[in-house]
Amino acid sequence: MEDLFENSPCGLLVLDLKGRITKANVTFLDWLGMGMDEIKDSLFTDHLEKGGKFYFDLFIIPTLRMQRKVSEISLELRGRTGSFFCLLNASFFKPSQEHDGLLSAALFRISDRKKYEDELIKKKSAAERNIQLKEKALEDVAFEQTHLVRAPLANI
Repeated sequence: MEDLFENSPCGLLVLDLKGRITKANVTFLDWLGMGMDEIKDSLFTDHLEKGGKFYFDLFIIPTLRMQRKVSEISLELRGRTGSFFCLLNASFFKPSQEHDGLLSAALFRISDRKKYEDELIKKKSAAERNIQLKEKALEDVAFEQTHLVRAPLANI
């Protein structure tokens, strides 16, 4: 099971209720370009962009406390090699009666998906611009045609 945890194709984390990283798998460490000794006991929010830090503290943690899980939360992580987008799925669990509880998190890197979404948005904007240009051309043609028809009628 340890090998499955460490070499999973997604980033896996165990956090305490304050958001401190207690365990991270090799995949997550590779994404950040850090070692376990560097990341252990650091806050998960230390590895997020500014907006993600606020969102994690103000939305994700309270939701986890109330509903016990969150799914498909898009976050931007910062690592030594740069930043990247990922989807966060997390849940609350209590390993024993004496323990307050922990958060288990799975992170799925979505860099290629983000590129695809950005490309779709660009193509949609280009298509909307083309439609506006065609509508403008049709309006111009309609104006010219009505003017050509009105001019002879005005003489009559």
